[in-house]
Amino acid sequence: MKTEQIVYLLRKTSLTLEAIGKMSPYQFSILLREVHYQESVENYYRQLDVATILAAIYNTIPRKSSRVFEG
Repeated sequence: MKTEQIVYLLRKTSLTLEAIGKMSPYQFSILLREVHYQESVENYYRQLDVATILAAIYNTIPRKSSRVFEG
């Protein structure tokens, strides 16, 4: 268990340092993967919301009409 990983779990969960210290390396690894996965899902949906808003704004921009020249 690296210090960075422990601090990451302390920031992202309500676990205490004592509770993390009692975990087996396997439990720690599973919890770390799950928290990282949940964070990536939240990040995906946040990006999807931003993309949807930007697409809605873009689709309201008036476009120039194409002119057809007959010769």
